[in-house]
Amino acid sequence: MRNEHLENTLEEEIAELRSEISSLKDQLYQARKDMQDKGKYIFSLEEQLWDDDISDFLAKLRLYLQNQGVNSVDNAGSPPTGKEVVIGYLRGCMSERTLEWFDEEITTR
Repeated sequence: MRNEHLENTLEEEIAELRSEISSLKDQLYQARKDMQDKGKYIFSLEEQLWDDDISDFLAKLRLYLQNQGVNSVDNAGSPPTGKEVVIGYLRGCMSERTLEWFDEEITTR
């Protein structure tokens, strides 16, 4: 009787662990998909930068940040702060010499 109870308990725990693992796999898949989507969006912003003027680009970036719930003046809590998140998104839209200039002239000050 005791062994049967122990087996049932173990089976229940194994089922719970399998469920948790499945949930974690789903969360990991979604996080990877979200990162890919953000990367694609940032790439499209970079492509549009060459087609549009700077003010249009910044307006689109502001709208994107707003839709992502990023508040640039939110400096409460632990890093990254809102400002750091915004700079990260902005850096993601740059490459090569532009990024080097941005890091030297903007982010290090």
